[in-house]
Parts: sequence; structure tokens; C-alpha cells
Amino acid sequence: MAVVNVVAPNGGESYQPGDTVQVVWTSTGASTAADLTLHPVTEAQEEFAGSNSGEINDYSTLSVAIEVPTDGIISDLEVGIRLDHTYTNDLQIVLRHPGGMGITLVNGEGGSGNNFGSGATDCSGNFTIFDDDAAALIVAGSAPFEGRHQPENLLSAFDGLSMRGTWQLEITDSFLWDEGALHCVTLSAATQGQSLATGVNSLYPWAIDGSVANGNYLLEVASGGGTDLSDASFALADPPPPTTTTTTTTPPTTTTSPPTTTTLAPIFDASDNFPTSPVNEYVANSGYYEDEWSGVLDAAVYLDQTPEQLQTMSVGVIAFLMALSGPDQPIWSIGSPPDVNGGHVVQSHYFDADGTQNSLENVAAATNLNGAQTQKFATSVLVFLILLSQLQEG
Repeated sequence: MAVVNVVAPNGGESYQPGDTVQVVWTSTGASTAADLTLHPVTEAQEEFAGSNSGEINDYSTLSVAIEVPTDGIISDLEVGIRLDHTYTNDLQIVLRHPGGMGITLVNGEGGSGNNFGSGATDCSGNFTIFDDDAAALIVAGSAPFEGRHQPENLLSAFDGLSMRGTWQLEITDSFLWDEGALHCVTLSAATQGQSLATGVNSLYPWAIDGSVANGNYLLEVASGGGTDLSDASFALADPPPPTTTTTTTTPPTTTTSPPTTTTLAPIFDASDNFPTSPVNEYVANSGYYEDEWSGVLDAAVYLDQTPEQLQTMSVGVIAFLMALSGPDQPIWSIGSPPDVNGGHVVQSHYFDADGTQNSLENVAAATNLNGAQTQKFATSVLVFLILLSQLQEG
């Protein structure tokens, strides 16, 4: 069975009609071809801010109702909690379905540590998120458990049930002395989805054309018997309405000026040659073959980057290492130039203002390569270094 990992979109993004989204994932143990599904997400929250905080008292259970008014069959569920409580070992937290079934999220973990989540004492704080797909286990974590953790009992027990109704979050303090308060709880339920594409490869270009309704979604990627969902939801929304202004109309004058037309110049492609005069922005395109592509995606996931960002970062790393060698360095001999004609083409942007153009051109001059070859050379070096690091970690 393949091991699949969604890279992008992976949560927090927002897209509008007219955007093209590069859908990226990794898949090991099987073909990289995959089926893509969009799952609509319904979110509900309860906030207890300021003096309205939900008190968690000794030898008692705080029960919080979370109302979900929307129909739908659950395919994935996440729970976010922000609460303050000294000695988290005192607490058991259970999520109960409107039909009565309860799942224990955490029970007596964290020892003498304090709190679930951190920061603001309302729904703008940093949450503990209970997510079946999380790499970290809540039973192996430590307070304040910030970020994503797999609960003690999997939330997938709710899959196939209706999400409509009144859910209950039950927080029980079974010991004396230490007390606290719940500030916010969020419930995020994904329902059965709609197909986006079938039999496609990573870096799939999804054109947002308005055929999918506005809202929040999770992306599911299925390949070779393995599946993965994006870590959190992303949004599809219409662009904001234009700003309304008040116009004062004056009588027209008899002088007529010829219309002017402004044509935006296309972004310069520096794959083969660099521009001879300064430009604010240019791009470089490098193609990777199938045996190279999995390493690029693995490195991107390891660094929490997209492949486009990985290329730019790689060039910056090599430029930095070259700068450490001093100004009188010879041409770097790298053997044959890298073949940039592979089928997985990645385009990265370089800007004059942030120095990334200077980095690319300096590395190109030192290696006697063009822009596309330099970009792939730098990326290959960083991918190799990351592989070494992973082998040492393993």
C-alpha cells in the first residue's frame, strides 16, 4: 500500500475564480498517479472570552454544547481546544456525538504541565488540535500540546454519522487543588466529497473556474491504496467587491485627448539567458524526471515548502556557501550540465528587490550554467543534503 502525503493545498490558503492551484503530493510504494476529491467542511465554535470563560472546577464536569445546523455525513473530523488549567494530568476530555456516542480525546496526560494551547484566551489563541492524521500523539506529548495531535481514541469512529445536531465537549477535573477555564472549542467536520480529478500526477494544475461552490474544503489524495487529507481546510471565495466611490460629474470640455493603452510586459523567462537590462522579476523553469521528482517532493515536504519555493531556497543556500568561499573562487566544475527537460516542470520566480536574482546569477556565473540548469543543480544539491540528514536521523 502506498504512503501518500498532501503537500499543497494543505490548509489556510484562500483561492478565487481565475486562480490556478498547483496540487502537490508525494506517494511512495506505488504509482504517483492519484484520484483527487474535495470534501466540503463545516466549522462551528464556542467562545468563552473574558469574564464569560467556562470554569473548570475540581471534582466536576464542564459540558459545552456545540451546535452544528448543517446536514452531511462525516468523512473526517477535527477538534480544536484552547483552555488554561494547571496540572493537565487532572483532566479527561470527551467529545460526544448528538446521538450519544463519546470519544475520549485525552485522559490524564501532561503530568504537572499547564494548559492546552497558548496565547490569547479566546478563539484567536493557539490551539491544541485533535486530528487522526497528526504525526504527534497526545499520549506522548507535553503541555501545552500546541499544534496537531492524534487523540487517545480516533475520531474516525464518527465517520459515516450525521454531523447535524448538538455536540457536547465534556471536560472532567477528577482531582483537588488545580482548576482552570475553557476559552474556545472548535469543531471542523468534512463531509463526503466530489471528484476533482482522476488518474493525475502531482503538480496537477487545478483551475478555479467557479464550478465548485464557495466554502471551506479538505483535499483528499488517493493513490495505490493509500490516502491522505490536507492538514486543515482551505477556502474558495469570490474576490471582494470593488470599493464604492462618490463621483462628482462636471460638464465636459471640448478638448478631446486620444486614448492611451498600457500593455503589461510579460515576465522575462531567464531559463536560457538572463536579461541584459534590469527587470523587477523573472522566472526560470526546470524539468525533473520521474526518478528525480520523488526526491524533490520529499525534500519539499521535509522543509515545509512547495517545489517552487524549494528551488528558490536551494539557489540561496548554494549562493551563501559560495559567498563563504570568498570573492576569488574559480569556476565550479560540476561535470555535464543537468538535463532540465524532464516532464515535471517547476517554475520559480526571482526578484531584484529581495536579492534572489543576484543569487541565481552569481551561482550561474560560478558554475557556467544557464538559469534553468543552475536552478536544478542547486535543488539537486539540497535534495542530496536532506537525504543525508534523514539517513542520519533514521
